[in-house]
Amino acid sequence: MYEEAYLSNDADRESPYYCLFNNDLTREVPPCFIAGAEFDPLLDDSRLLYQTLAAHQQPCEFKLYPGTLHAFLHYSRMMKTADEALRDGAQFFTAQL
Repeated sequence: MYEEAYLSNDADRESPYYCLFNNDLTREVPPCFIAGAEFDPLLDDSRLLYQTLAAHQQPCEFKLYPGTLHAFLHYSRMMKTADEALRDGAQFFTAQL
């Protein structure tokens, strides 16, 4: 399993580097742009991340890109939607400066 390659031991599961929710989210968190792919098996996780950050008044934005799969951003040369998502992310981060 992937976790076994990432974690040294069971105690690492509680590390704030591994689990975002073990961090103090009332303090400053870097801005986060979340590009959600409609057919991504991790879409619920993306939404939960956005909802959690927003609930703690952290700078974040979530945008769903219809008709896309996980990792669609890698195909910006072939998919207009991927190019749009990259532009949206760039605009979000530019606005944070």
